Amino acid sequence: MAVVLVMGLFQFGNCNTLFSFISSQQGIKKQLEINDRYYLKMDESALSEKNHFARYTDWLAYAAGFTFFVAIVCSTIFVSINLERIAIMVDKKQAYAPTPTIQQTHKTEQKGAPVPGIQQVPQQTTQSTGFTAATSKSETPASSNTNRNEKP
Repeated sequence: MAVVLVMGLFQFGNCNTLFSFISSQQGIKKQLEINDRYYLKMDESALSEKNHFARYTDWLAYAAGFTFFVAIVCSTIFVSINLERIAIMVDKKQAYAPTPTIQQTHKTEQKGAPVPGIQQVPQQTTQSTGFTAATSKSETPASSNTNRNEKP
């Protein structure tokens, strides 16, 4: 109910503002006609003529300002009442049922996986020839070292 009242007051203020724009335009148009009759046509009765749209514009502007003020006050009251209710509800929840806690887990570091380094290929020697399995059979250990150092 209170929300409807607050929203209605804001809408009423908006409508008053829009109607004051329309009334202002009509008031300007009417005042130009009055000025035209007085200054150009020398009609002295135009000097005492009332511009009702000017008064309507003033009243609509005052009504819009007042309505917005009342709407702000009502919305502030509405929010404060609801904040008090929330505080009461939180107190009641804590009094009747305790809030379950989350089970604690072991703390782990949040790091990425370590990058493994390069591993050397295992060297196996055969007992009969004395050569390693990583070298070809035509090379001897001494000749394999010299071939690696030579430039192609």
